[in-house]
Amino acid sequence: MKIFKSLFNRQNKKPYKSRFITLFLFFTLVLFLMAEIVLFIVYNVLHIEESNAYVVVLFVVPGCAVLITGALIYLNYRSYEQSNKLINGLNQVADGNFSYRIKSEDGEVFENVYSNFNKMAAELSTVQSLRESFVHDFSHEFKTPIACINGFANLLLEGNLTEEEQKQYLKIIADESQRLSLLSENTLLLSRLNSSDMLGAKEPYRLDAQIRDSVILLENEWTKKDITINSNLAEATFGGNAQLMQQVWLNLLYNAIKFTPQGGEIKLYLSVLEGSLKVDICDNGVGISQEKISRIFEKYYKCDASHSSKGNGLGLAIVKRVIDLHGGKIAVASKVGEGTTFTVTLPLK
Repeated sequence: MKIFKSLFNRQNKKPYKSRFITLFLFFTLVLFLMAEIVLFIVYNVLHIEESNAYVVVLFVVPGCAVLITGALIYLNYRSYEQSNKLINGLNQVADGNFSYRIKSEDGEVFENVYSNFNKMAAELSTVQSLRESFVHDFSHEFKTPIACINGFANLLLEGNLTEEEQKQYLKIIADESQRLSLLSENTLLLSRLNSSDMLGAKEPYRLDAQIRDSVILLENEWTKKDITINSNLAEATFGGNAQLMQQVWLNLLYNAIKFTPQGGEIKLYLSVLEGSLKVDICDNGVGISQEKISRIFEKYYKCDASHSSKGNGLGLAIVKRVIDLHGGKIAVASKVGEGTTFTVTLPLK
């Protein structure tokens, strides 16, 4: 009954061509039924002698035609209903409703299509959340150094400052400009890494030498705090993107230096295991609480909620993404007041 009501409903939004086919099949069905009734009456009135050929011509053929036509009407209607669900879903997504889902078990032949639609909607929902988070966090992180630069620049323009104050303000402007530049570079790098599953050029190189070079590059940072660096690095060759992996060690080492107290110690270990390489970077700094450990690889997240320490909260997010792209893993073990150990495991291929 629902099928027939939809055929003659003027509000029916079914495409004209599909509706015409359904109507044509419906009237064909009616004609077959009428023909069947007429033939039945003629047979009973005239009392025609029965024969197999007669039964086939007058009853079996029209009966089969009726069944086939009825089946075609039903299949055409079901096809429309299922395609209409998909169209409604696409319209919902086009309007920005990424939470819309179609029950895939109702799809029959459309089950795979519905399932893929739901996957698409879920991905778009994730992208939307990431975009909103990016806009919020990115604008917040940029707003602080820009406001700082603007404020101290205006103070310098007003004049009436001592030479010492001028130097102090100029240094703040220079530091904030550098921070803004680093934030831009890291954001673009992380965006590029997240939008691709490809690492670019891979080549074998000495991993132990790269870690030593990273320590040397940060020598000015750890010598200022009188930090002792002890290392036990086994000779190891790793095949990967050397430029990106350099970012990993620089970020991890910089974090260790930043949170290690004056006169503290950082230990570095590189071990060759069966089928993998393991790098441990240990410090005896302030440590990280278990609650914060679960979030340290999030973009723009800082363990120091007061934002008093330098950094833009992107370093560990970049580290995690680069290691993931290399097929490796990173783990964190920490105790508040005792220190933190980052363990990086890379596959040997």
